[in-house]
Amino acid sequence: IKSAKKRVLVSRRNAERNSCKRRLYSRFNKLDSGCLSLPVMTMPVCRIKILQENFMNVESVREKARENFLSGYNCAQSVYMAYADLFGMDAKQAAIIAAPFGGGMGRLREVCGACSASFLVAGLAIPCDNPSDTNAKRDCYAMVQRLAERFREANGSIICRELLGLCKKKESPTPSPRTAAYYKKRPCAELVYISALNIGKELSGH
Repeated sequence: IKSAKKRVLVSRRNAERNSCKRRLYSRFNKLDSGCLSLPVMTMPVCRIKILQENFMNVESVREKARENFLSGYNCAQSVYMAYADLFGMDAKQAAIIAAPFGGGMGRLREVCGACSASFLVAGLAIPCDNPSDTNAKRDCYAMVQRLAERFREANGSIICRELLGLCKKKESPTPSPRTAAYYKKRPCAELVYISALNIGKELSGH
């Protein structure tokens, strides 16, 4: 029964992703033809199409995300920065925007920062700058829900404290020293890697 439910769930997710992908392509085509003016999307369009046509690019992006984390950036920064140039954003700006989401949102240990960062990337991929554009909101929210589902399936939860096995609901705002023991104890580098992979799959249509 569980196997059958899983197949139905996967089939439903694939159908939603394909539907969203068609709408996304439609938005791209309108933009390319000059029928839709969304300056924030102008730069990413070609790069997203390249990513969609070459899934192997995702490998380098997710490795970059893990390297960011091992360099000292928090979980959210690591994922968001890895995709920054895809959307014409420099690394410094991406680091500033994503910083508050680290540690499950400011070390509150709520939604994992790596997972939250993938939601931020979804917002860039499907911009909702027009409050009347309910289709864009729907597509963006649908991508966020798929990303959350992918992350939960891979890790069992999207909640930071559960992923780290912590009892406290929040911790001191002071970040932990990045020592060899820290990296050995925490699964965060792998969570960053998985989150970067998830958003890469979404953007590339896999």
